[in-house]
Amino acid sequence: MSFILFVRIHFVDFDFSSVHQNVLHVFLNAKGLTVTQTAHLDKYENPVEKSDKPYHGCYHRIDTQKLAKPLGDPVFDIVLNDILVVQLQNVLQFLFLHIFGFRKHHSDMLQFLSVLNRQLPYVSGPEWLYQEVLKDKHVLAVSGTHGKTTTTTILSWILEYAKLNPGFLIGGVAENFGLSARYTDSDYFVIEADEYDTAFHDKRSKFIHYHPKTLIINNIEFDHADIFHDIAAIRREFHHLLRTIPQQGKIIVPQDDMEVTKVLEMGCWTPTETILGSNSEWSLTDADKDYRNFSVFRKNKFVGKVSWSLIGEHNANNGLAAIIAAHDIGVPIDKACNALSEFKSVKRRLECIFDAKGIKVYDDFAHHPTAIAKTLEALRQHAGNGRLIAVMEPRSNTMRMGVHAETLSNAFVDADQIMLFQADNVDWDIAAYMSDLGERCQVFTDIEEIISLISKDHQQGDHIVIMSNGAFGGLHEKLIDALN
Repeated sequence: MSFILFVRIHFVDFDFSSVHQNVLHVFLNAKGLTVTQTAHLDKYENPVEKSDKPYHGCYHRIDTQKLAKPLGDPVFDIVLNDILVVQLQNVLQFLFLHIFGFRKHHSDMLQFLSVLNRQLPYVSGPEWLYQEVLKDKHVLAVSGTHGKTTTTTILSWILEYAKLNPGFLIGGVAENFGLSARYTDSDYFVIEADEYDTAFHDKRSKFIHYHPKTLIINNIEFDHADIFHDIAAIRREFHHLLRTIPQQGKIIVPQDDMEVTKVLEMGCWTPTETILGSNSEWSLTDADKDYRNFSVFRKNKFVGKVSWSLIGEHNANNGLAAIIAAHDIGVPIDKACNALSEFKSVKRRLECIFDAKGIKVYDDFAHHPTAIAKTLEALRQHAGNGRLIAVMEPRSNTMRMGVHAETLSNAFVDADQIMLFQADNVDWDIAAYMSDLGERCQVFTDIEEIISLISKDHQQGDHIVIMSNGAFGGLHEKLIDALN
């Protein structure tokens, strides 16, 4: 007998990268927010356990048998025919197959037709999030093709340092908090504003639902080719976002980004503050080679000094945008700069996961040529004369489709050695597009061969960066084991 399992007015976001019997990978926080990376239920009887997937160290498991029993707290009352919150179209099949007992030969639509035919109410995760959490908050949103997670984390930490106790929702685990989401009674909520589509029934970008008052647009490039036909379609979604921001709001934008400029030229009634341009209002200068120290200027006047642990010009720019957003709600610039000195970064963003025997291994989420280039540029500035070895898996939908095939090789200009993984589901011949890299680049179809080569040929002083937006077949852990 199949049934619909609901948590009363609490959103559940399912990840089915690994499904165990009676165990769901789900992400909840204490208010049941839609969360992409973690769970936090410490104040309640806790059915959540750490995942046994080491790559997703932020993932948690929840036993459905425990969840299906009343736990003495109304937060976990299980009800039937109450509300179904749908987040991503690509989890629907698993949602019904593994939770509600439907057989695998049913199509995705057949599974959801059960909900439609029974006339059960449903709502997308982003829509629910606004109605139940964000509606009465001052929302600070961070958008753009690159840098969203890091910038959102920096901004959340600045507000925390300033004793504003913000709620937040981040697409990664913030190391200062040990969480990726939390709900508080603060007037402020910081959210990573993703341009990916909302749900199977709502193809608008998620960020349309968040109604921010303070918005950062880091940059705009073509990505998500599985849902956007071209860059114009992405610009249109960003312009829709601009139209949701009030006149008394604030938008922080890079002056030198042509695509962002085109969006603003489509019409904007909200005041803007600019970075990254010869005439921008805000700028950073006096930076170290690896940008661990830099000065902040506003209207050509020195206003603050930052000394922190992050490296790379791109991270410094992320930090500057967060400082401006915090200043918009009253955080003094010097306090925001001081907050960055205690900032610990975010998981999987140039995260050093191994440092021994004169060798460092980094884990990075880069999966777009621009992000790859920025990551390698930062490490080259930091590594000095050490070898920089880039290990990359073209895993995103856009990468697998070959959209960036022509430009990918240019992203590795700072790497001494490049190892690329050709998975079975990559639709193009990687090696054919990497010929200009010469002997520096090798393409593999077996992860074990990558591990074997690195463990055999590594040298003291090597900086090895693994870039993927997925598990990469456990390469991270296997390589560390081999190096040990």
